[in-house]
Amino acid sequence: MGTGVAFMRHVCAAAVVVATLSACGGEEPFAGSRIAPTGSPSASPTPVVAPPVGSRVVEGDTWRLAVPGNWEESRRTFEDHGELVRWTEPSPSGPARVVVSVVVETEPEVDLLEQSFRLEQRLREQEVDVLRSTVRQAGTQEPAVLVQWTENSRGDERRRQVWQLLARSKGGSIVNVVGFAPLEEFATSPVAEVMGTLEVRG
Repeated sequence: MGTGVAFMRHVCAAAVVVATLSACGGEEPFAGSRIAPTGSPSASPTPVVAPPVGSRVVEGDTWRLAVPGNWEESRRTFEDHGELVRWTEPSPSGPARVVVSVVVETEPEVDLLEQSFRLEQRLREQEVDVLRSTVRQAGTQEPAVLVQWTENSRGDERRRQVWQLLARSKGGSIVNVVGFAPLEEFATSPVAEVMGTLEVRG
């Protein structure tokens, strides 16, 4: 199995977005591409200069962010050169309701634009309303792609909001940051704040 395909499956399996973002301005970074994003984000994380009170800083070789201090963490590394880190808000019963994950593909077979296009097409084939837009990471001219959609939580009929950001590090790795929360709680959940602390590097 190709590295890109394998990692996109790991992302989906984790139900796994998002970096310190600002709305794109000026020239479209993907201008001329037949698969360039065409949407405008409904909302995007606001860059957070300092870690929020009560959070802890976590990092990998190509990324760093801050998560609430009481969130639970799990990490996995893969033979095909990558890692998955997942943080979940403590849940007294049932599955986790609020989750942020980072999936890093260190040797991608296709670029982030192609990966985001395939994700969008797969969701549309499942008749999911999806929005794919271009965003910029704070402090760099490197473009990123944000994909937003809603879906049923696994095992029940509740709806949840999902954001997935695909960003490229200086070394060429693709950093996927994915976050979700119940649809009616997403705006007040810590997901956007956590994503706003993300720094892509390396």
